[in-house]
Amino acid sequence: MSIRIVSSADIRFTKQEQHRLFEIMRIAYASTETEIWGENYVRIVEDEYSELITSGKITVAFYNDEIAGCNQVYDREDGSYGFGLLATHMDFTKKGIGSALVQDAEQRAKKDGAAYMEIEILRPRDIEVAGKVILQKWYESMGYEYVYSENFANRKPIKAKRLLVPSNFDCYRKTL
Repeated sequence: MSIRIVSSADIRFTKQEQHRLFEIMRIAYASTETEIWGENYVRIVEDEYSELITSGKITVAFYNDEIAGCNQVYDREDGSYGFGLLATHMDFTKKGIGSALVQDAEQRAKKDGAAYMEIEILRPRDIEVAGKVILQKWYESMGYEYVYSENFANRKPIKAKRLLVPSNFDCYRKTL
């Protein structure tokens, strides 16, 4: 069993493969943010996601040569790096796909001279969601430390109107 991570800058994906990557990401977010956005939430539309793929901004995990997960790695304006849209296909959970994608993001950031990696977890402010607690503990197990929370509505006021519950971005940081 092998995991291979490649950048979409280094490989050309067919429309069908791009759709599979989109569906992996869409289903992951729809199933983990129901309490925040409701049923059938779409984190990013398929055309925008396909553009991220074709512009080389998505890393893809293959498990035994089958597309198994994806992640967006990006340079932040302050010289740090971040990642988002991290998702693993449900058939490949508990196989190390997510961890491999995060480690790859960290290696890319470090290679480019970033001192640290930052991530954000969108979390309902007034209710505890088991999946978000598990995610927080998973990131902490990889060395990420809580830095601060920010009201989602302060950063994205228009999109915040669609929230079902008040929510925060919890920011975590790892020194590379």
